[in-house]
Amino acid sequence: MTILSFLLGLGGLAALCLAMDRHHRDLFGRLPGAGRRHLLRGLGWVALAGSVACCIAAWGWAVGPAAWFVLATPAGLAIVFTLPYLPAGRGARRG
Repeated sequence: MTILSFLLGLGGLAALCLAMDRHHRDLFGRLPGAGRRHLLRGLGWVALAGSVACCIAAWGWAVGPAAWFVLATPAGLAIVFTLPYLPAGRGARRG
């Protein structure tokens, strides 16, 4: 459950990150359409909710939310430190 919670958190934060114009353009070379932006936001929030649910199922209500913060922090840091090193999409401007 711990690994699943971490992976859901990582995927959810990545989807929320890609829902932003700047990050989507940097990675894919174009802005996301309104439908794609809404889809990424929805998937991101659903994945984060699933991550919280996994933590609560594994540790209960007393420790689960705190454990989720402990798992979400390295997931977020992984995205923050990995995003600048991903290859840029065609037409993307750096700088």
